[in-house]
Amino acid sequence: MKSKSAVFSGRLSLFVVLLFIIQYSTSVPLPLTGVTSLDFEWLGATPTCSNGACSKFNSTSPESYACSDFRGSWEEVKSFQDPLPYQTLAVGFRLEITGNMQCKDTKEYSTYFLLSDEYLGDVSLTCQNPSCDSCMTTVTFSSRIVPSGWRLYNYRGVNNLRIIPASTTICISKIRFYILYTLDGLLPYIKSATPQLGPLSGNTTVTVRGQNFFAGIICLFGNKTVPAQYVDNTMIKCLSPPHKSIMDVSVQTSFQKSPKSTLRFHYYNEPILHSFSPQTGSDDGNEVIAIEGESFTSFSSDINLMSCMFGDNISPATFINSSRVECVAPPGSGNVTVMFSYNAQQWQEVPGYFVYTKNTHKKGLLDKYQEYILFGSCGGIFVALVIAVYFWNKKSTPQEGYMPIPEAHISKQYQIAFSDLKVFDRIGRGSAGDVYKGLWQGRDVAVKMVPASNLKLGTEQMIKEAVLMKALNHPNVLEFFGACTVPPNFCIVTAYMPLGSLYKLLHTPSVEFTPQLIHKVCVETTCGLNYLHHLNPPVIHRDLKSHNLLVDSDWTVKVCDFGLARTGAENTMTACGTPCWTAPEVLRRQRYTLKADIYSLGIVFWEIVTREDPYKGMDPFQVVLAVGTRGLRPPIPPTCDSELSHLIKELWQEDPKARPNVDIILKRLQKMQIPELVIN
Repeated sequence: MKSKSAVFSGRLSLFVVLLFIIQYSTSVPLPLTGVTSLDFEWLGATPTCSNGACSKFNSTSPESYACSDFRGSWEEVKSFQDPLPYQTLAVGFRLEITGNMQCKDTKEYSTYFLLSDEYLGDVSLTCQNPSCDSCMTTVTFSSRIVPSGWRLYNYRGVNNLRIIPASTTICISKIRFYILYTLDGLLPYIKSATPQLGPLSGNTTVTVRGQNFFAGIICLFGNKTVPAQYVDNTMIKCLSPPHKSIMDVSVQTSFQKSPKSTLRFHYYNEPILHSFSPQTGSDDGNEVIAIEGESFTSFSSDINLMSCMFGDNISPATFINSSRVECVAPPGSGNVTVMFSYNAQQWQEVPGYFVYTKNTHKKGLLDKYQEYILFGSCGGIFVALVIAVYFWNKKSTPQEGYMPIPEAHISKQYQIAFSDLKVFDRIGRGSAGDVYKGLWQGRDVAVKMVPASNLKLGTEQMIKEAVLMKALNHPNVLEFFGACTVPPNFCIVTAYMPLGSLYKLLHTPSVEFTPQLIHKVCVETTCGLNYLHHLNPPVIHRDLKSHNLLVDSDWTVKVCDFGLARTGAENTMTACGTPCWTAPEVLRRQRYTLKADIYSLGIVFWEIVTREDPYKGMDPFQVVLAVGTRGLRPPIPPTCDSELSHLIKELWQEDPKARPNVDIILKRLQKMQIPELVIN
């Protein structure tokens, strides 16, 4: 028998076991994978001690129980009819035993359990004073998992649960007996968990990903069970219980398909936060803020989510020492609170407010032109003209290998009177406004309108989008018909795509994505992006995702929603886009180029392969931290062809320079054999 010192030697670890508990009812059909429970009670003995007397043993006194004789013999057998659904296998068992041992020494004695004469396992009950045999504690044990089914289990017949105590008296009040059952090959197993750390106070929502999960799951952290929220068969969410001491928790499931998947959950003490400095910074961010306190701790990079929050904006934090961490203030405005967290979920407020101040040294394009005019009025007109001519010539010189974009304005041929439009139901939402189905000149159209709540900013953004779209002409880019530019009915009119977005189609189970269709969608998406990147100047989409890929009736894919798009191949720093599809350099507010779109294209390819949401279950700020600071990427299924898998990994590489250009991607896709794209 293992000693307690052996169990707790070295780094203390617990097994966090996912248990699958579904209350059995003969009137309700059980699912083909789950757990049913049976309750057995022992009757006959009169309690000899009250709950108050049992409290010194950390136990309680039940209303009924029974004891074996002093030779360890116990003839009572609990029999039950097989409750499992037809054609399922009994693959594992769990017992919750409420009882005690009547021990005269400090030794631990095991109690053995047999099911139809097949050994399930053994457990040690707490030794009690013989004069208080009614003081009961509850202990649990789980059998090993046998994927092919336990050999002697009597299906559709009677099974016998037998108890064999070790040469001493055992008293039992009740046993709850759980039977895990499943179809062969459908055992649940865990792939990952996020976050992997939380405070001793508990209440950390841990998102667990895997396969073959089902409703009714609960989580066991050590000896504490907590209910889990079932999301779908690939994800559950568990709320960590409070814990008394700092430790690493070994996370696994006794019901998993393979024991190789072992994860950790780390309990930590929250630091004491004193102050931060400086307490002011410019509204464009980038101010290094030092948070002073006590008992800061560093974590390994695979679980670290240390971060600061300024108002509603999150920034990664860096551990300096036990009394200091640092983070960079993101852009913002006004007076905001400053928060700190180890897991980007449970936040502590730092005393004081951070005050954003207007950066008076930051000059926009209009400010520069005003300076040129002022300088000219003071005698510098000649210099201003030379500069203007230089930039005009530079703008007018086509870049080699690029197609020129016409002058940026909306001509009369693209002006549409709002009275000529008929606007019907809303069919979607873009980056700058809502999209409605409409009718114009006898044809179905899509009408993108600025909502009244965002009229000023939305109109400015939509004007830029209209100016850009009128210059685009490609089979894989959404066709622009015109715009209404008379307030307050400013809108953009485009072709109507009857099949809707690629995202909607990917998440419609009745739509079959054959290998040929997968190849077609990947190629046409890349063709649209290739066109944008080879304009003069190039166009960076900055919000490429399956939602912004529309599909017409013949399954032609068209890139849409240019509300965040910008022209020019030069580096830019403006953070934008949707976090799950956004390149890490953009999330970190670093300078980025066309290669940011290449990263997004890789995520889109992953969507097409898996038909799932990237980082499902993670909050946006967790995605920002995990992708921007830890290099997290969605898992590529092992059934994905190696050539396609390798291409996806190239597209979302951390170093933007290592990502291939879009024309290279297109050539590789066109050479790829269609059968290789099959995802089983």
